[in-house]
Order: sequence, then structure tokens, then C-alpha cells
Amino acid sequence: MPAPRKLTLDDFWAFKSIGTVALSPNGRRVAFVLHSTAKAKDERHSAIWLLHLDEQGHAVEEPRQLTSGSKNDTNPVWAPDSRRLLFLSDREEERNQLWLINTDGGEARKLTNMLNGISEAAWSPDGQWIAFTAAVASTDDDDLLTGRKTLTADEKKQREEEERIRLRTVTRIWYRLDGRGIFEKFNHLFVMPAPSDGPTDPATIRRLTSGDFDHTQPSWTPDSSEIGVLCNRAGDRDRSFIADLWAIARETAEARCISDGTLEIGAYAWSPDGHQAILAGAKDIRLAGTSNFHLYLVSRAGGSIEDMTADVDIHATIAAYAGYGQPGPSRPQWSSDGERVYYLVTAHGCVNVYRLDVAQRQSTALTDGEQLTHFLALLPDEQGMVLAQAQPLSLWELYLLPLHATGAGEPERLTHLGDRQLSEFAWSEPERIHYQGANGDDIDPSMSAQCNFAMISGMVMSM
Repeated sequence: MPAPRKLTLDDFWAFKSIGTVALSPNGRRVAFVLHSTAKAKDERHSAIWLLHLDEQGHAVEEPRQLTSGSKNDTNPVWAPDSRRLLFLSDREEERNQLWLINTDGGEARKLTNMLNGISEAAWSPDGQWIAFTAAVASTDDDDLLTGRKTLTADEKKQREEEERIRLRTVTRIWYRLDGRGIFEKFNHLFVMPAPSDGPTDPATIRRLTSGDFDHTQPSWTPDSSEIGVLCNRAGDRDRSFIADLWAIARETAEARCISDGTLEIGAYAWSPDGHQAILAGAKDIRLAGTSNFHLYLVSRAGGSIEDMTADVDIHATIAAYAGYGQPGPSRPQWSSDGERVYYLVTAHGCVNVYRLDVAQRQSTALTDGEQLTHFLALLPDEQGMVLAQAQPLSLWELYLLPLHATGAGEPERLTHLGDRQLSEFAWSEPERIHYQGANGDDIDPSMSAQCNFAMISGMVMSM
């Protein structure tokens, strides 16, 4: 075996990074995205991989590649049967469409032909419906938008050219964003019947929301009657980072605001009985200044919002990053009896797992290592959790965290995606730095709200 060598910039082209992760409802399969970059064409490719677990959550075999990854296959979403998998792909065009694959074998098939592509999707717990968000312009015709009507190549080219050169009048304070451009399309919520064996009829796709605001993180209530989304519909939305939790009725499209307009909600999760939601959010920066994220509890009917982590005076969210790869999503996880919530906390530049006792409003740290954790999913019967973690001198990997009544066991590594590649290089050992500040205070630079993990320092120092 050749001697370890120093890392060069060209080596970064060969590294693969984990993206979205999804644990099947029965806890026996993990779908995850691996991103790679082709240096010759300067193109990014993404494929979905599959890892099988046994009843205790241990890896049965090495992960296998599930989708082709010829372009970008991302955002896996499990069906309630734990066999079929929804995902987004741009394999046929520049925009993401919804695809379906049977993880027991078979080819993927396309489900949608949305004009502007699809952003996120969620499968209803009863298995009957799929909700998704898709970009919509105020001038879009619904028939054209959903694929009931299609454009010829010439019509499409003419439409794109007219869109490129048309005059625009900007009247909003916050009107554009890097990577997105001018806010002319907004993500809206749609619903469609779950796919059968035949082709999907575009006429069955229904739009549930409208307006010049985005809807994100669609998540079904346990009874499959409503879809939760995060949205800011306030009149002064240009002047805040507020995100409220809304519930949209599947049948009538009636929209109810559940939170009270005072939180910048980053993630949420419905309780198992569907009567409550846990919110991970910070107070409105205009009222409280920059503040830590906390977990808040709110009834599905709305009303008062209770701070459940007042005893945790640090970020109850992810606020430290590795700079290479970003698994997710990161959402709080309820126990099946609704008595506990598992969530992530950032402290001293590390992200670890905590457990909240809902009745007592007390939180307990389950991990405390020098690591980042950006994904967590609870196994059936609360016997353990699947985590995506990065250590100071490793890339992202999947782990099993055993759980017991009083805490957690030692994490068990489930994947070895980067071992061979990392072994080629000579790494410098990262060192945590403390120094004494004014009044003898101990200063830890990693305490900043947004900080990069030591892994990147190790990479840079070894070059």
C-alpha cells in the first residue's frame, strides 16, 4: 500500500458527499443520496443508495446503488409499505420531476410532468395520497402547469425567450436571492392520488394553495386529512424571517395558521396522535434580536405556544457545518407514545442528540462527542436511532445509536463510504483552541452561531 500523501485541490473532485437520508417506516431500509462531481464536464451527479438493516438496526450488508445517477436523483421519500420509494430526478429534463421505484427490483417510472418542476414531496400515512410542492408563476395556466396541456418544442422556446426579455417592475424590498433570482415563482402545495400500476393522470393533480409566498416542508398529519407546511403569509413578510406552521385540508384546501407569527420555525413534527406539533424555531429577530432555537409545543387547533427547552440554553438546531456534504433533513422525532422527542443541539461547534421528556420539560444529552449530527430517525419500538454523523477526520457516515430507558449506548458505524479514499492521505490532527478573554472568561471560538467543523481544518492543514 503506498504511503499516505498530502491532499491537493484536485483530490476534492473525487470525494462523494451524502445528501438527503430517509429511513423506511418499518426501520429495515435506509435510502440516502450520494453526490459526486465529474471533473471533465464539471457536472454534478447524484444517485440514491440503499442500506438494509436487521430487526435491531444493524447493517445486513454493504449499501448498494439503487438509481442510475446519470444526472441527479435526490430527495427519497418512502411509501408506507416500506418497499416503494419516491424521488426527484432531472434525468429527462432540466427540472426535477417525481419518480417512483420499487426497492425490491424494477425500473423507475416518471409520475409527473410539472411545468416548473417539483421541490419536495410527502406520502400520506394511509398510503392513498402524495403531496408535493412545485414552483408556480402568477401567470401560469393550471392545465399547462400540471401537464394536462403540453408545449411543442417551438412553443417552449418562444415562451422562454419572452420570459427572458420581458420588462419587470419590482415593488418588494426582498425581491431576489442568489441561486434563485427574482422572486417570480413561489412554491405551492399540490396533491395527487398515490400511484397505481398504470400511468399517472395529470387531471388528478389538484393545487391547494396560491399567493406570492413559498410553502415548504410538506408533512401529512397522522390521519392523512391535512398537510402541514411552513409559510409566511404576513403582510410585512418582506421585513422578517418569520415562518409559521399552516395546516392545509386535503379535500377543501382550507388553510389554518397553527403558530402565532412570533417564531422563525426551521422544522416541525406532528405528534403520533396528531393533536400537537413540536416546532424548532427562534423568536422573531425584530422582537428578541438574535436568539437560540428552542423546541415549542403547539396544539393542532392552534392557541398558546409552550417553550419546551427553556432549560437548554444553547441552539436546539444545527448551527455547525462540515463544509463538505450536508445530510438531512433534520426534524424532531417523536416516540410512538408521544412522551419523548429526540432532537439535535449545537454546542462548542459540535451537534449532538438530546431527548426531551415532554411531560417534565426536561432534556437529556444522549451523545456528547466531537462530531456533527445532521440527520436522526427513530427505529420502531424506540430501540435505537439512525444518525448521519461526521467526525473530525472522517466524512459523513451512517450510524446506529442504541437507546435504553436511561440514555444511549455507543454508536455503531453502519457505513464505510469514505474509508478507502481517506486512507490515501496524511491528515493533521485538529486541535480545539481556547483562550482567556476579558475578565478571565474562557473563550471558545467554536461558540459562534455559524461555524465550520474541525474536519475542514484538518483537510486544509494537511495540504
